[in-house]
Amino acid sequence: MKKKQVIIIGVLVLICAAILVVPLLTIRDSEFSGADGEAEEIIAQLDPEYEPWAENVIEPPGGETESLLF
Repeated sequence: MKKKQVIIIGVLVLICAAILVVPLLTIRDSEFSGADGEAEEIIAQLDPEYEPWAENVIEPPGGETESLLF
């Protein structure tokens, strides 16, 4: 690779890292919950007797694994 290409790739990697890290460092005392939890709450309010018609195929070992993947 040429030196210019290496520099461009390095800058792009740093920009990607900044996009991931800056919100985590700047937004304090907030929960980064997914839409699934909010949807569950709304469905429970609209129809308390609702039963899901499908189940998970694979259950992740913990909540952190699920939030990491999605």
